[in-house]
Amino acid sequence: MAISKFVLALGLGLVGTVAAQAADLQVADAPAAEATVSTTGAYIGVQGGLDTDEYYNIGVVGGLTFTQSENFLLGVEGAIAAYNDGTDSGVEGYVAARAGLDLHPITIYGLAGAGAVDGEWALAGGLGAEFDVTDSMSLRAQAVSFGETTDSDAFTQFTLGAIWHL
Repeated sequence: MAISKFVLALGLGLVGTVAAQAADLQVADAPAAEATVSTTGAYIGVQGGLDTDEYYNIGVVGGLTFTQSENFLLGVEGAIAAYNDGTDSGVEGYVAARAGLDLHPITIYGLAGAGAVDGEWALAGGLGAEFDVTDSMSLRAQAVSFGETTDSDAFTQFTLGAIWHL
């Protein structure tokens, strides 16, 4: 009988130890969901930067994008910015078609269209990338090259911006 009481006590002790250890188990938190911006629809934003002629610029951007397949998008975008180098200032902007790949949470794209510097038009084209921060906001980095006009040499504009998807 002493052996049965010993086995019973040992069994209860093991069960209690296992139950206590199970209560102390730490379950890893589920991974945070990635921010995924809808790539279909309208967007607006602000951007600013520097160009190869050492002009600073700050302006607004907006557009419409349509998802063509799971990851391919097409759209149109326009931007207008004020520029200044400390002595000279003016207005520049572009209207362009936009095509890209949505690789969640990063979208990479190219654009091609027409750009204007102080009212003189030239060809414009560039590349950019956006990183989804929330379900309705992304951050972008972009380079747009403007062709030569009668008053301006060709230059490339480098900008960083924040985009809100409506």
